[in-house]
Amino acid sequence: METLFSFRYMRIIVAALGVIILLAVAAYVAQMLNLISYEPDYATINVEGVSEVTAVPDVGTFSFTVKTEAEDVTKAQEMATKKINDIMEYLKNEGGVEEKDIKTTGYNVRPRYEWRKKNCDRSFCDNERVLVGYEVVQNVRVKVRDTKNAGNLIAGVGTRGATNISNLSFEVDDIEALKEQARLQAIADAKQKAERLADELGVRLGKIIDFSDSGSGGVYPMPYMKRGMAELSFAEDDMVKTTAPDIAVGEDTIIARVIITYKIK
Repeated sequence: METLFSFRYMRIIVAALGVIILLAVAAYVAQMLNLISYEPDYATINVEGVSEVTAVPDVGTFSFTVKTEAEDVTKAQEMATKKINDIMEYLKNEGGVEEKDIKTTGYNVRPRYEWRKKNCDRSFCDNERVLVGYEVVQNVRVKVRDTKNAGNLIAGVGTRGATNISNLSFEVDDIEALKEQARLQAIADAKQKAERLADELGVRLGKIIDFSDSGSGGVYPMPYMKRGMAELSFAEDDMVKTTAPDIAVGEDTIIARVIITYKIK
């Protein structure tokens, strides 16, 4: 009886293992058929289109600082206000800059301290931190729509007390339009390459099945080497005279790249 029970038990185990193996094989076959069904039954051609569009920048920007110092904070602010108002009036009236193109990017009032010696005894002295005045600093950024006038504006604000004139740069105002132009030209370039390649292979182009924009719209400035900075000189009457710098805006290059995949017949 015990032997018969063991034999039946073994048959159940073997049958179960057989079912498991069959299920595993069936799953594997189904997976393979599924993979095969997703394999495309057509050939493709991949082409890359590249385009470069150059443009002369039509706007420029530069920054400057107005800095004043006085023993009294009110006096320092009054001096700064007079100086900045003078510069603003020049930019708008003589420089032709619109008010919307002049932006204050920072305004700071801070005390100025000095360390002074006191209670000196031979070679030893106490150090005392003493308030000696106040400093007012205002930072302004200017957008120049007439790039040929940039040098004159820089010289003009310099003669009216601006300091730290910096961050001069030029760019194309409507850069998105140029990026779109470069992208369309890159697409046309890719189509021409695909047609030529299909003709060489003796096949016909089918539908576009994939497209990617791999870096459209990169902007690379190509400035001329001649760039001047304001030259300051002191006349006999101690009035500062500023020579307008000779500034060239150069060119910007917009590069677009696209990849198109065609089905071929």
